[in-house]
Amino acid sequence: MFSIVSRQQLASELIPAIYKQVPARYGPHELALLFTVLAMGCLVDLSLPPYDLEAQHYYRLARATLALQPVLEDASVITVKALHLMSIYNGMSGQEENLQQSYALLDLASQAAVKIGLHTDPVPWGFQGLEVYERRLYFWNLMSGALWQAFFVAGSF
Repeated sequence: MFSIVSRQQLASELIPAIYKQVPARYGPHELALLFTVLAMGCLVDLSLPPYDLEAQHYYRLARATLALQPVLEDASVITVKALHLMSIYNGMSGQEENLQQSYALLDLASQAAVKIGLHTDPVPWGFQGLEVYERRLYFWNLMSGALWQAFFVAGSF
């Protein structure tokens, strides 16, 4: 459920693209994903005080950069992952009022995933091997999280 961004994806794709170590195009959603990863890292860092302000700072930067590009119109797998991770951040933030926002973000991530076709078989699109497996695995991880959260939120009313 929490295998959203792999260490390999972070170290060999996302960070090098943003820091221009490799010639790759990136946009606001890639930057939002990186900021959300940093926020989660600060949130679970045992050397920092619980609910440290640094985590909130990175999360707010992620929200600001995500808003620079339309979420549903220009959605990608990166957009879905950023929304999904932001949802988890809200759920772990220690503020009960963030639980509704957590559900809303997870629902938006699910809608964006379906919009970009993450729910369809990737083989006809030319994806092969490990990439096919990772897309399928991620989609079902996202959906299982959304269903569990829907049961939890519905049960709290």
